[in-house]
Amino acid sequence: MNLMLLMVVLLPLISHYVGKINNEKLSAFLGLSPGDEKITYLVFYDFLSGLALSAFYLSVLIYTLKGVFEATGWFITGLYLVVMYIICIYLGVMALIKFIWTFRKLNKVAYGIVALTASAITLSIIDVAMKMVS
Repeated sequence: MNLMLLMVVLLPLISHYVGKINNEKLSAFLGLSPGDEKITYLVFYDFLSGLALSAFYLSVLIYTLKGVFEATGWFITGLYLVVMYIICIYLGVMALIKFIWTFRKLNKVAYGIVALTASAITLSIIDVAMKMVS
């Protein structure tokens, strides 16, 4: 998770090097704008709804883990844990990337503040979801 968040914080540098490769299909799939969009309420709403979905899946994972272990054993439970955790983290990080991508046109200080704040919010929501279930 920390490596993914570090990648998000370094996204402008990464996008500079990756920007030399024209991959429009990936940008269209992720819904990343070319840079001319305005910061609106829907940008914040999309970010928070992605985090809520990630936290919900994490809560379901923690809540059902004991039942899966009792029903199937340790091997299937391990596979279940890995798949569900990867889905949780993927949803949260994709919401974070889409949110921070909107702010990439700002100066580096403002971008850094937004990236670190959004990363802290992401980690907080995931932590709260884990504490609510356990």
